[in-house]
Amino acid sequence: TISRDMSERRLAMRTPSFFARDLSALCGLAARATLLRLFEEENKVDEEAATHAGVVVSREDFEKAIEHLLVRQSSALGAPKIPNVKWEDVGGLAEAKKDLLDTIQLPLEHPEHFSSGIRQRS
Repeated sequence: TISRDMSERRLAMRTPSFFARDLSALCGLAARATLLRLFEEENKVDEEAATHAGVVVSREDFEKAIEHLLVRQSSALGAPKIPNVKWEDVGGLAEAKKDLLDTIQLPLEHPEHFSSGIRQRS
């Protein structure tokens, strides 16, 4: 059984490029995520008993499965992986950071200074 908080509309919005085989894999991965969640909660799960007991596949189980499939699709396409790098991870670039923030952040915070196309600094 699928949880009531996982609507078909939400599922369709999260999986626009999926083919039938992708949706089939998604259902299998979501079911697997459900069994893993139940195993973590109860330390013992019989897959057949869970099926007959009407176990509910939650929205979180579907979200985990969707993320897994999206990562797999990206890898298959050869899309680059974007590392999670923070400013604290990079040393010695204070001036570069300041320039980037001035270029990106200032126009967003003070659009009135940039409306004429000339940068007005005090």
